[in-house]
Amino acid sequence: MSVFRDTLQLESFFKEVTLQNKNGEYLKITVGSKVAYKGGQKIQMDQAAKNQDGRVLVPIRFVSEALGYHVDYETLRKMVFVNSGSYIFDMKQITQEDLQAARKAAISVPIKFDFQPLDLSGVYHEYSFPVGRADVYILLDGRNETLVEIKDGKATAIGQFADDDRSKTSGDIPPNFIFDTDPLFESYRNSNVLFMENRDGGSAKAIYDDENGKRVELNTKVKIYSDIIQKLP
Repeated sequence: MSVFRDTLQLESFFKEVTLQNKNGEYLKITVGSKVAYKGGQKIQMDQAAKNQDGRVLVPIRFVSEALGYHVDYETLRKMVFVNSGSYIFDMKQITQEDLQAARKAAISVPIKFDFQPLDLSGVYHEYSFPVGRADVYILLDGRNETLVEIKDGKATAIGQFADDDRSKTSGDIPPNFIFDTDPLFESYRNSNVLFMENRDGGSAKAIYDDENGKRVELNTKVKIYSDIIQKLP
């Protein structure tokens, strides 16, 4: 996933923002104005940038697309993904030996689904990976659990079930499924590792069972979203 790795300049006491992509194209935005300038050409915005608590907030879709990036909004996790127009996810990121990096790559792929989701009011994100794997995981959001598979450069939701009622399912998961026998859950029947956001907004927790079967919890500080994935089996 590639966001703005290029340049960002704040000028005139945070009244003006200049962004430049890797091709040298720049976009200049003035706080409070709906007019932006790309290479000197005037462009109309739907909404103006604003200064909030010393930070300039800009319309992400407008800025991204004006500089040649593609914007993808994922409804399951309520996340915005910004990539270059030519970006193609490399599956080698999932199969690499560095399991922590592979799992970080896995959660950076927007989840697609072709079924009616049960509920989109999840309150947090937890990821359950089978030990030693990064190509499949279960997303837990406090309402439902979603089975996700990474294949051919895409993250696809296989199905969902409600946390508190297994008769409520969607996608390929049958109602009242039996976890220990349903083939969809075969990868998760042995040991799993769990990564979760803490409610303080600045840390994350990982839980796993060590070689002696003892439950271990690790906490870490989070600067960017993918930091919730720690180095585990």
